[in-house]
Amino acid sequence: MTGAVIEALDEDAANDLAAKRQWVQACVEGDGRTLYEGSPQAKLSIIAAILEAGFLRPSSTVELQALGVALGDAISQETGWPFVLVEDEYGRDPGLHVDGSMTVFPVTMISKRVERGESVDRATLDAMFEQVCQADRIAQD
Repeated sequence: MTGAVIEALDEDAANDLAAKRQWVQACVEGDGRTLYEGSPQAKLSIIAAILEAGFLRPSSTVELQALGVALGDAISQETGWPFVLVEDEYGRDPGLHVDGSMTVFPVTMISKRVERGESVDRATLDAMFEQVCQADRIAQD
């Protein structure tokens, strides 16, 4: 990612992430916000339940990216990495970044897989989450 510009979220990006979080929370029966604000594992459970409900299609890009925001929130909660805006040769997108080490783009981690026809279940979510968190632990050593 040579030449990438990394900066704090601007108002539009922050509002977009917030709207996607609200969509995920609204999919949960009862008080979705309280459950969402729980542990990273609670967020992963919510994502898995929405995917398992089967109403999202590969063309449901915005909703699948909302699940990616939730995945990013779980990773951020575990690693402490903040959401930032990353501008590179591919455009300007939100990602999670740790100083000078690495950047990941969880917003599209789920949508790209579903759009390719891959199955994303709880085991897949756990593997994605653990892979990023393991990379964080290695980077800290």
